[in-house]
Amino acid sequence: MLFVMFKAHSGLRWLLVLAFVAVLTRLYLLFSKKEAFTPRDEKLLLAFTILLDVQILLGLVMFVWDAVANDFLPLYRVEHGVLLLIAGLLGHLPRRWKALGSPERAKKSLLAVAVAAALVVLGVAMLPQGW
Repeated sequence: MLFVMFKAHSGLRWLLVLAFVAVLTRLYLLFSKKEAFTPRDEKLLLAFTILLDVQILLGLVMFVWDAVANDFLPLYRVEHGVLLLIAGLLGHLPRRWKALGSPERAKKSLLAVAVAAALVVLGVAMLPQGW
């Protein structure tokens, strides 16, 4: 069972990379053109957030399962988990900033998602198997 979850977690990261690219591109366009968020943009952010949540949930379940089964966790797994939890929190901010005006929301969201993407890249790169 853990193997299946590991494969799902590993494979889902590529969908998450695509989602990061799509969200960052759209947020950049919204910011640079000073456009308003559309219902389509909200759906893109929602899909991105859901994908991020599923990835974090899979990771947390594997983290706890592995800790219980092995009585210890290597430091790189703890670091990976902490960095990616922070990335998950940052990835949720654009949905929380609905009340802001579009240019301000786009700017803050772009920054939050870009930092989250950088943390994901760093967090996966620190694993022994890397990307």
